[in-house]
Parts: sequence; C-alpha cells; structure tokens
Amino acid sequence: MDKELPLYFGSPIKRSKMSSELLEKTNNLCEPYVKEARALTEYAIKERNKLYNKDLKDFAMSYHSKSLAEDSDLKYLKDYIIDESFKFADESGFNIKNHNVFFKEFWVQEFASKGGHHMPHIHSNNHVCGFLFLKCSENTSKPVFHDPRPGAMMSRLPEKDPDQITPASYAFHFKPKPGQFIIFPAYLLHEFTVDYGIDPFRFIHWNIQFIPRHA
Repeated sequence: MDKELPLYFGSPIKRSKMSSELLEKTNNLCEPYVKEARALTEYAIKERNKLYNKDLKDFAMSYHSKSLAEDSDLKYLKDYIIDESFKFADESGFNIKNHNVFFKEFWVQEFASKGGHHMPHIHSNNHVCGFLFLKCSENTSKPVFHDPRPGAMMSRLPEKDPDQITPASYAFHFKPKPGQFIIFPAYLLHEFTVDYGIDPFRFIHWNIQFIPRHA
C-alpha cells in the first residue's frame, strides 16, 4: 500500500522570494502609486465621515492603485511575472505553447493605517493570479485560501487537526514575508484577514489570462 494519499484534485500554489535589493527598488517605484491612491481615497473618507457624522479616519479602507502594466520602470517585474506564470501553468500540466499572456489587472495596494481586510473572492475570466508582498510583518494581514470544490463543501467532515494542511482542510493561510511571491490558480477563492493597522501592509496583485494565438 502507498504510504501517502495522492492529491488528485489538489490546487498548486508556488512561492518564491525576491532579493532585498529588488524589494527596496520595487517599494520605491510603487510609492508614488500608493500616494496617488491615498489622495483619491480622501474624498471617499470625507463622504463616509459625513454620512455617519463621525471621524472614522481611514478605518478599514484600502488604497488601490491604477494599473502598473504600462510602467517601463517596472518592466523587470512584469517580465518575471510573465515567465513565472508560464512556468506555473506548464508545471501544472497545461499546454500553453500556443498562447500569449495578457495582464488583466496589475496593481499595488496598501491597507489603511486603521486596518483593513478583503472578503473571500475570485478574479473571474483569468487563469493565474499572484501576490508580491512589499511591506508586512507578523502583525499584519495574511492571505487565506479556500477549497474551490463545491462538492467537497457540500458533505464536509470534521478535520482531525485544523492546524495541519491536509486533504481535509477547507482553508489555510500563509504568513507572508517582505519580498515573497505567491502564484496560484485564478479559480482559487482567497481573502485577507483583518489587519489591525499595527504595521504597514503593502502588496502587488496581478491577474493573468492566457490567450490562444491565431494562425
């Protein structure tokens, strides 16, 4: 008998690390985008304060930049993401030799100084998604991934040990570190836990679609 149970319907997730020099460079290049996003969000904060007649500051807000895809200074990062996304799809068993890669979304995001979070969601009409964590710590938010199989959710049994990642797990999280990449299938439901605003939390997120080449 086999000693290990194979994961026939497992979802692959790939992690890698950026050098500290490139991390600093990327953070510096993203700083103007975050500042612009903060300025644009000020109006929403003021309107919310008026609505509730209370100064909530930036509680639970998220500073979401415009697209980074056309920034020539970030070409090194875009090229790396394209290369790693191709490798990820290929290693997962997909034939993408006759496909081109298309960035559907590519942005930097920072949670508010008063904290924030994201509810479970997917990014539809994509194939590969990923994160690059620029600023984070043991005190900041964590990405959580959920079992994408509706049939498994329908008849789920209790887990022996929720602290271990096994075929019985319905969700799990990673503790990111600055410079860490996480690449995963776009169908994988994900969220970010509540961030309490203790330390800065900044990350880049991208969504990629593979488009068939026409003869």
